[in-house]
Amino acid sequence: FEYVDHGAYYYRHFFYTQDHQNMFGLDESLGPIAISVRREKLDLEQKTKTLPYANCGIAQYRIICRTSELRTLR
Repeated sequence: FEYVDHGAYYYRHFFYTQDHQNMFGLDESLGPIAISVRREKLDLEQKTKTLPYANCGIAQYRIICRTSELRTLR
């Protein structure tokens, strides 16, 4: 079996070429860290599945956090 980098797959399908923000920093316990955040507006069909009684705009946020350990937190 080949190794699959799920973090790279997730970034490629949900962030790459999409409007998103990348933030980089240094955490005392994790070391170097990169966080990507993307806000998506839900269309009417998605909104009714998620919150059937909501009558306001609903957004979904996708966040991916990468550390130097190559462990991906989603």
